[in-house]
Formats: sequence, C-alpha cells, structure tokens
Amino acid sequence: MRNFLLCFCAAALCAACGSDRKQLRLALAAGGENRGQLERVLEHYGHDEADNLKLRAAEFLIRHMPLHKSYDEGIGRYYDAVDSLIPHVRTKESFKEGMAELYDRHKAGLRLTNDIQTVTADYLIRNIEQAFDLWQNGKWASHLDFDEFCEYVLPYKCIERQPMTDWRSELAGLCRGDIDRNEKECREYRNNARMAALEVNRALSGNYLRYTKQLDSYPIFRATTLRSLPYGTCMESCTCALLAMRSKGIPVAIDFTPQWANRKYGHYWMTVLDMRHRSEQFAPFDIESDAHLNRPFSKIYRMTYRPDPELAKRVLRKESIPASLQYIFFRDVSDEYMRTDDLDVPLFDGIDVGDNIYISTFNNQEWIAVACGERRNGPTAHFERLGRNVCYMPVQCDRNGLHAIGQPFYLDYRGEMTPLRLDTTGRRTIRLTRKYPVYEFVHKNREKITGGVIQVSDTPDFRHTTDVTEFPRDSLTLAGNHSVRTDRPYRYWRLCASDEGRCDMAELIFYDRAGRRLAAELIRCGREVHPQNKVNLATAINDDDPLTLFSARGIDDIWVGFDFGRPVDVANVVYFRRSDGNNLYPGYEYVLSYWNGNRWQEIDRQTADARTYLDFDGVPAEALLLLQCTTTGTESRPFTYRDGEIAWY
Repeated sequence: MRNFLLCFCAAALCAACGSDRKQLRLALAAGGENRGQLERVLEHYGHDEADNLKLRAAEFLIRHMPLHKSYDEGIGRYYDAVDSLIPHVRTKESFKEGMAELYDRHKAGLRLTNDIQTVTADYLIRNIEQAFDLWQNGKWASHLDFDEFCEYVLPYKCIERQPMTDWRSELAGLCRGDIDRNEKECREYRNNARMAALEVNRALSGNYLRYTKQLDSYPIFRATTLRSLPYGTCMESCTCALLAMRSKGIPVAIDFTPQWANRKYGHYWMTVLDMRHRSEQFAPFDIESDAHLNRPFSKIYRMTYRPDPELAKRVLRKESIPASLQYIFFRDVSDEYMRTDDLDVPLFDGIDVGDNIYISTFNNQEWIAVACGERRNGPTAHFERLGRNVCYMPVQCDRNGLHAIGQPFYLDYRGEMTPLRLDTTGRRTIRLTRKYPVYEFVHKNREKITGGVIQVSDTPDFRHTTDVTEFPRDSLTLAGNHSVRTDRPYRYWRLCASDEGRCDMAELIFYDRAGRRLAAELIRCGREVHPQNKVNLATAINDDDPLTLFSARGIDDIWVGFDFGRPVDVANVVYFRRSDGNNLYPGYEYVLSYWNGNRWQEIDRQTADARTYLDFDGVPAEALLLLQCTTTGTESRPFTYRDGEIAWY
C-alpha cells in the first residue's frame, strides 16, 4: 500500500508536468498484482495501427485511474433492498428511517476497491469497444473530438464509486423515449445531442424527487433504483440522468457548485455538449431550464474522469482537504457561466502560512472552501477564476478545520475587491428587522398579497361587524406592528381580506394597552382556501410558527376569528405576512456578532418583542455582521450596515 501511494503521488506530479508516458508507467506500477490485466489491454490495441485511437483511449483511462475507487458487485444486494423498500414508503420520515435501517444492515458488506488494482482487461476492453461504437457509429456523439470523447463518452463509469457493471448494455433502453422516432421524422433531431438529452429527460420527468438532504450519505448508483426514489437531492437526479444518457452515447456531464454564494448548500445540474461544442445546461428530471442558475456563483466545476491535478497532489501529500472539495474529479468551468477574475489576495502579516490555501464563502453558519489557492511572494495568495458579486475569505485547512488567514472581502460586479474591514474605534446603534435577505420566492408571493381588515363584533357569527383597522396594502411590508383604536372593548375579533385579492397571513398577535399578549380561541369560518394543505389552515394564524399561514381570498366567507373570552381593549396587532420566517419574531432570541479576524464575536443578544425590530448598541463603526436566531432556524447571512441600510453578502 505504501508503494501504491508513492506511485499515486508521483503520477499526479507527472500529470501536472504533462509527462503522459511517465504517468502511464507509474500508473501501471500502481496496479501491483493487477498490472498484467492493464498491460493486456495495451497489448490488445498495440498490434494494429488501425487501433491507434483505441490504444490512446486505453492509455488515457489507465493514466488517470490510480485515484479512482469503486464499490464491488456486492452492493447489488443493497440496491435490491432499497428497491423492496420504496413501494412501502408513505412519508419522508418513513423513507429516512427505512434507508437508515437498510444502510446499517448492509454497510458491512459494502466494499470500496481501488480501480487500478481490481479492473479486469475484459471489462476495460468491452467498455472501450462500446464507447467507440457509440462515438463512431452512434447518433449523438459523432461531433466530439478525441479529447471530448475521452471525457464525455469513454469512461467505464459515470460517477465515482459506481460499481463496475455492464451498465451501458443494461441501460441502453431505459428512457429511450422518442429519440429514435424523432431522429427519423425531424431533420433538426438528426445527430442533435441536445435534443436527445432533452427527450431522455422528458421520459425521466415522470418521477420528481422530493428534496431531502438526508440521502447524501447513502451510496446509490443504479439508475433503475435512482429513478424510483421518492426522495433525494439534485445529485441523485443528476446521477440517474447521467447514467441513462451516457449509456446511449449522449455527451452529458454533471456541473456543480460546492457552495452557493448567497445561501447554504451547493447544487448539481446537467450539461450537454451540443453540435457547436457549446455546453448547454438543464435540470435533471425536468424539461424546463434550471432556475437556480440565476443565482450568484463563486465557483462552478464539471465532473470529469481525470482528477484535478492540484487537489490530487494535496490528497496524496496527505494534506487536510476541506470536506467541500474532497471530490477531486472535476475541472473548473466557472468562466463558461460568468465573468471571473484572477486575484492576488492579501494575507495577514506575521502568520505562518503554508501551501494548503483555499478561498471560502459563507453557508449561513460557517465558511466553506470553494477553490484551491497558491501562495505567492510576500503575504498574498493567488486564486483563479472567481465569480463576481460574492463575499470571500482566504483560509487554511488542517485537521481542526478552516482558519482565516486574511480579511473577508467583496468582489463586486466590476471585478473590484473591497476589503470588509473591522473598525472598533467607534461604536454605534443599529436597528434590525431581519436576519436574512428577501429572496425571489418571497418577493413573488408578497406581490400577490393585498391588505387585510380587522373587524370586531359582539357575536361569534360576526353578523354585525365594525372595521377597526386595515393593514397596509403595500405588498412589500412583511411584518409590522399596527395600532388599533376602538370605541370600546370587544370579545370577538377577526381577519378577512379587504378586497378580492389575497390576504396571506402567517401570524396575528394581539396586545393590550399594558403591552401584554392576549390569548384567544380560534373561530374558524365555514370555508378555507386550501384545507388540504397542512401549512395553510386557519389554525396556523396563531400557532407561533411564522412558516405556516392562513390564506383569505375575497370578502364573502373566508375569514378567521378570535374569541378572547371577554371583551378586550386591543392596542396593537403584530402581524407577519406569508414569508420565510426570517423577520424578528416575538419571544425568539437573537444574537448579533461581528467578524473579528478569525471568528464571530458576540456583541449582544436580545429577545424580540412586539416591535418586530431590535436596536443593538455597541456595534463597531465598520464590521462584517451576522444576526442569528438561537431559538429556531438556520438561515443567517453576513452583512454590513451603513446609513441605515443593510448590504447582504
């Protein structure tokens, strides 16, 4: 094993130097007892000049094979167990529990092996022959040059850890859809890889994976199983689509970002190399374009067979690699999607900075590495092809995680770096109403929302009512404190729509003139807008959950009433419209911190009240700030505060 790793390292270093022959020799040496199988493949294609391209293809696969691992065929029993579970799944919770139980039962039999030490000559030759047939005699890959063929069609597996089965033959007919018929009947379909990819995607679209993050750790690489999953992530959808399309010779790949620039998690999607040798993106299991691609990106990578040379070297030097970059089989395609910049980023003076340097972005809770960097002369690090409109910070990685080695900075639309400096020489008071920016889906929802009327009555049927206040018709108001004045106390109060529009309300909280919160029993109307939706019921309006809501539409019989048990003199109504739960909510605790150079340092913590805002004192004159809720929720974004305005990052 020690010699194997040494060969690894040497091969990776040679790759960076472009010495293909030397890299091949070292890869063969890394094969150990399996070297004979690898040499058989080379001998098979080395006798006939007509097989020269196939020989080059075999050399390509072997040169880049040492770092690859695959599950052995024993994983098939695990797939069979998952297939048996799926028909019995009724809820997300039962799916999670069932998958966890199955994995615990089977994990001892799931064995990863080094491809270079286990691949057989017959398997490699069969895959090379299948790939060349798809390239030279098929319909969808004939426009590829040799290098493109090597990455998009040739590899004997589509995704890392995929078991070495006869997947091309097994999947050739899966989701074939209408691509053959369309190719015959419509000229524009002929040899059109993009059209073929979309037809397969259309056939796949009958099953939509409902999102759950908890599937990440379960190894599923069988397309038929993936297609049947009721829950999953974008990665499961992409893997299924990749297998189905590659089996037909359609030149597709998975593109991904390891971390969104403005929210948590990353994302995976599909790309196809079209007739013009241009990559076109689409969402797996969906015939529409991927709406997520309108967001800002820090980095975008394409999954490949050959590993990233720099990360390969770091892995083989046994350096600590951030979890977000431990999948090393990719190449940087950031500049295919957006304007990027190569930056020399200043580092802190007087610190011992090694070579294990990365650039990071924030994921709502912590900094996440998105790309490797290179130390330059002086206290600077060099990073290539960084996306604009993103907040970054240079970091180092060791066994204890990431550590800041420079100031955070903002790379704006023009490609200019703005350091996000800390100035504690002055202090100020700031007012905050949210801990997270308003994103598109919230904005679209609130555009539909009109005002809403509070009425009072002496009877629970509201036969006779008096309008006491109307909420603002300004759809941009997500939360507020609305004063109320009545001629006398009333026992019965209700909310209804003010016109034929919508009044989606998440919470209504009533306070008396002493500032005390008033408790009430709900009086529900005879009809609800969406009674089948558990998060859209009358009971949601006072359940202390700003993510559930009541929807009133029209002024006839859609309303929700409150019985206070006695006449009450309401002074204020705190309201929360349909939103994302990131406005400040009464009774929740919030912590404001600033970035002090190497960690978030707490300024103050407060519990929100009926004002729907909080004033924080002692805030540094300049600082990168973060407001977090300790009561519930995970969404928080860094920001700066100038002249009463928040700039989110």
